[in-house]
Amino acid sequence: MKKKAMWLILSCLIVLALVLASCGPAAVEEEEGKTVIGKVVEKEEEKEKEEEEEKAVMPTGPQYGGAYTIGTTEGTKTHAVIQGGLGPLATLSFIYERLGKGNWLLGHEGCGYFTWVSEEAQSPGLATSWERTDPVTLVFHLRKGVPFHDIPPINGREMIADDVAASFNLYIEGSATYMPARPYIVSVTATDKYTVEFKLSEKHSEILTFIGWGTATQVHPRELIEAGGDMLEDWKYAIGTGPFIVDDFVAGSSVSFKRNPNYWGVDERHPENQIPYVDSAKILVIPDLSTRLSALRTGKIDKLSGLAREDAVGLDASSPELLKHEYLLQSGWPRIGFKMEHEIFSDIRVRKALSMAIDRDTWIEELLGGKGEPLSYPILAIWEDVYTPREELPEDVREIYEYNPDKARQLLAEAGYPDGFKCEAVLQQNVAELTEIISTYWADIGVDCKIRVLETAAYYGEAYGRKFKDIVITRSSQTSALNILLFFTSGHFYNYAEIYDPYFDEQMEKIIQTFDRTEQNLLLKELNVHFLRQCYIFAGPTPYIYTYWQPWIEGYDGEAGLGAGIEGDIAARIWIDQELKQRRR
Repeated sequence: MKKKAMWLILSCLIVLALVLASCGPAAVEEEEGKTVIGKVVEKEEEKEKEEEEEKAVMPTGPQYGGAYTIGTTEGTKTHAVIQGGLGPLATLSFIYERLGKGNWLLGHEGCGYFTWVSEEAQSPGLATSWERTDPVTLVFHLRKGVPFHDIPPINGREMIADDVAASFNLYIEGSATYMPARPYIVSVTATDKYTVEFKLSEKHSEILTFIGWGTATQVHPRELIEAGGDMLEDWKYAIGTGPFIVDDFVAGSSVSFKRNPNYWGVDERHPENQIPYVDSAKILVIPDLSTRLSALRTGKIDKLSGLAREDAVGLDASSPELLKHEYLLQSGWPRIGFKMEHEIFSDIRVRKALSMAIDRDTWIEELLGGKGEPLSYPILAIWEDVYTPREELPEDVREIYEYNPDKARQLLAEAGYPDGFKCEAVLQQNVAELTEIISTYWADIGVDCKIRVLETAAYYGEAYGRKFKDIVITRSSQTSALNILLFFTSGHFYNYAEIYDPYFDEQMEKIIQTFDRTEQNLLLKELNVHFLRQCYIFAGPTPYIYTYWQPWIEGYDGEAGLGAGIEGDIAARIWIDQELKQRRR
């Protein structure tokens, strides 16, 4: 009754407001017959006049000069420039390059948010071409005449095959950086000045992507690698072939870059133009969300990514001049994995019950503003060729991911837990709030889940050391559909739940060795449904996130990375309408 009364009062107020609006002052005639309705039309006309003036002086093409600044949530507290590297991948990409990059000509469709580079979007980078000379040999042919930054002790010398081999061997031998290619590379050899040969341990259909476009594949001068010590730790030796040179580094606060005047690259959309266009770029670390938003509103930063929908709604209202693009989040929602050898969780009825207890649709409606995907793991909707929407799943699979607390209680009773059970979930702080929501749903079916939040080192020790007792809840992430499913093959490092499924292993081996993309996609799609049916690991709904940028940033359409986290290549290709920036600030 209270809710009905509240809605009745609200409806009356809305009607009253409409009535009052309709009774407002009538139009009045002014000089020269111009009709004006209060001050509203005056403001609209002023705005239209300003927009026309801006269009009149709008540049017809790219401009050189200016400074580009982006905000981020966290930075690094280390000076390490190779293994850990001046912060996130986005920072490294201003300085270092890979053998390949994403296709800038595809726009945001080919450059999704923190996405793997699809085969269709793979373009040359430091390598101009590549080939498989046999099933376990990959050969990359390097671009000639690419200089390293003109900084001592490298002094702008040419990048050659020895540098590529030394860089990959550093990553293969190291353990600090996640490198998907590491388990499959037997050797990396410079066969001549501009040719690098990779010998593989087995046929692998996606190893080309791992090596050419994956993480931990940036190329460094071999002298710095061989010297080690300070050469690998001091930011002043952060020397690559990339579009920018590090100008200043304040640990945990900012990284400043200046334009690399000797950069080899051109703007693919304007191939007559050498890039970068901007004179300088800066990454500001602003941990506080309200401060980041304020910096965007006031023009102190030019772009801000990874914003939740509630923040997007606020920006739309307060700063309608900002431009934006929407992405389906590929990293960050809670993923739930079980100790599969545990008596309770080895029973598929228990796993199904825990999934059915989560009301994904209400979660999306109330917490995500109606914008989200209920089925988000292991394969996300961005991989259209291999994804099966929840509504298209076979009925026995679909019901596992639909809210049905009564069926969940029934399954627990059938499994021998009519009164539920107690368990423990280990996790990091970054998913703690969402885990509270999950534990509340589970409590409704009698499952009392204790939440234990761990620091990063302790968390990884328990999760990937297989020391956790019951449940691990972590941030989901997507690289490629094949790579995500590969994580859950027997014995894989990231198979923390220790899933052992002979059929799954057999199919993944077949998929890895299938090079026909159509056939491979069909196999992946079928195997994803099998994985969902077994309910080995499942996740909460996936939200949409938003990137906002200032109207004076030109040549940009919401692209998030020419590969996994490659922000630097985007910074090199955008330009700034400096007159518009001056007028708007």
